[in-house]
Amino acid sequence: MSEEPVYESGEDGTTLVELLVVLGLLVLVAIFMTNGLGAVRAMLPVAERIAAGDEMAAVRDHLRRTVSEAIGQSLLGEDRLFKGETTTLSFVAPSDPAFETGGLVRVLLSLEPDGPGDFSLVERRSMDREDFRLETGRSVLVEGITAFSFSFRRGGKTIARIAPGETLPDLVDIAIVFKAGNSRRWRPLTIALAGRSAQAGSEANPP
Repeated sequence: MSEEPVYESGEDGTTLVELLVVLGLLVLVAIFMTNGLGAVRAMLPVAERIAAGDEMAAVRDHLRRTVSEAIGQSLLGEDRLFKGETTTLSFVAPSDPAFETGGLVRVLLSLEPDGPGDFSLVERRSMDREDFRLETGRSVLVEGITAFSFSFRRGGKTIARIAPGETLPDLVDIAIVFKAGNSRRWRPLTIALAGRSAQAGSEANPP
């Protein structure tokens, strides 16, 4: 009876060198992953600052465009006059053709509670007609505010309040403060009122 030959496969197990190579590769992969996650974490605050900067720039542009178009007092009826206080600003301006259909729109900018110690700057708009008023929208412009103020300047003097019927201010200043550690930053915003010159011309040349 003949015996069948036995062949060696060479795959009885892995050698110590092969194990060390695999372990070394795993260590390298772990290092790369750790460094990559660290880089991502380091970039997150930068991305947040960029996003916050873009957000604040958009809000500033919107406020500058909207407030600057406030219509002069002498061109409106008594119930539609410009009114400005520390945390509220109300005025009439031309409608925004992007989402409103011609005519005039009443704009109310106000600070509204948003939680304990937090506030939001909110804009409310309504179509302003002689016979009716229709609210067209409410927008939260800025959230998470801890301190805020409107102030006004006329003839080089700072004024805390503009009562209905008073001459429009030359400039409107808007200051916003966020909590410490917030990535958003607000530089003081000063807006010149285009309607001020129209009002001055109307007062100088009464009908």
